[in-house]
Amino acid sequence: MNESGNIGASHGSHSLLDRTEIGRTAVVLLAGFTFTAIAFWPSRYFCVVPYEASVRPQLSTLYTAVHAFKALGGSYPTTEQGLSALATKPTLPPLPLTWKSLVKMDSLIDPWGTPYVYRLVDPEKGIIAIHSNGPDLKEGTEDDLSLEL
Repeated sequence: MNESGNIGASHGSHSLLDRTEIGRTAVVLLAGFTFTAIAFWPSRYFCVVPYEASVRPQLSTLYTAVHAFKALGGSYPTTEQGLSALATKPTLPPLPLTWKSLVKMDSLIDPWGTPYVYRLVDPEKGIIAIHSNGPDLKEGTEDDLSLEL
């Protein structure tokens, strides 16, 4: 029993309980702020590795589709026609002899939301270049992703 006749903690221990409660509240608030910061962090910077792993098979599929386009149509898509010639019939010459959709339009976009970059390097030798600009979205930087074929 304390001085005021109540059973329980004395006034001195209220101070200790208050500090413990303040500490718990601070931890909960800090955890909440941390969770919020992570949840709203731009995903293109947060989960790079899983995206990179998905780019390689997408690039391989696009390479295969470009070579199938040539087999069907008689020539590779020009740089100007781009990869969209695989999904929608080209309107710029040279027009393919035979055309059919080989990929869906959404497969022409990399995991960071930008179109894959295509160049017809040497049509005689069948040399094409396809790459993703990577997580920084800029062409010609270290994080660009391509296949070596």
